[in-house]
Amino acid sequence: MLTSAARPPSSSPRAVNRFSLAAAVLLASLGLATGCSTPAPEPGTAGPASHHFANGRIVYAADSGTTYTSIFSIGTDGSDVQRLTDSSGDNGTVAAALDGSKIAYMRTSADDASGLYVSNIDGTNPQHVIGRSPDTEAPALSADGTKLAYASASSSADSSAFDIFVMDVDGSRVQQLTRTGDSVGAAFSPDGSKLVYNRFAHTADHRPFDIFVMDVDGSRVQQLTHTGDSVGAAFSPDGTKLVFSRGQWNASSSDVFVMNVDGSNMQQLTHTGDSGGAVFSPDGTRLAFMRRGSDDSYNVCVMDADGSNVRRLIATVNKGFSRVAWGAVQH
Repeated sequence: MLTSAARPPSSSPRAVNRFSLAAAVLLASLGLATGCSTPAPEPGTAGPASHHFANGRIVYAADSGTTYTSIFSIGTDGSDVQRLTDSSGDNGTVAAALDGSKIAYMRTSADDASGLYVSNIDGTNPQHVIGRSPDTEAPALSADGTKLAYASASSSADSSAFDIFVMDVDGSRVQQLTRTGDSVGAAFSPDGSKLVYNRFAHTADHRPFDIFVMDVDGSRVQQLTHTGDSVGAAFSPDGTKLVFSRGQWNASSSDVFVMNVDGSNMQQLTHTGDSGGAVFSPDGTRLAFMRRGSDDSYNVCVMDADGSNVRRLIATVNKGFSRVAWGAVQH
């Protein structure tokens, strides 16, 4: 771990996410409202990374009080905020392995350090896995931390044509899975056999966008939603459910939904028009998500998997959206 703090320093007005098209498609539907309903207690004084939190740690990106954004983690009770990255560049779009072994994130800087990184979940041992040429977006880790999925510009002639790739976590054995030029935001199933992802239209606002699933070798593609406003899906730990966001582009609003992995039994969990980017806890009983506040900041929140007991873990995280991740604690 690089740095610890009681909470991230106050945020700057810059957006956390610099990661262009994939980030825009995944995050564009989040709207404006009033933060989570129940504030968390003040986090305690941070010390060394602790392993006593039930159900692991939640990881997110935030303004760090400097020119750049950083990756932080927080205990599931809202305490023990830890800064995981410390570099001369923006770090964002973070993902975590379900087993808590690793995180993956994107770094943007003015030097050759830009690209996709993998580190231990406490921020140690960062590895520069892939650079920014061609553009690389929205990494995802398999549950055991051995595989990476990401979106990359698949054509040098069209920087908006993104496809899904997978590789080993050390950067070897790269495989291109889609060849449609419209695919971003992949996430692994718990057993590593499938990927859920988004496909978007080649229009000015990339709408409509819907959720698809495919085998991890790129075969057996199936469209799960047909609403044109569904993004950012993630599997439940038992592989039976997907949590995702639905948003109304013109109204700038978004809410959290769940459905079965075949697209059936869709249920709306939030009704505030300000919530998205949800992921399941390692035991599947809770969800972490982002909620936009009245001051345009974003708050890390948790709720039960049925949408009840909403609670804010930390307020005023940043002035831009950050996807959250949730990994188990390694013992």
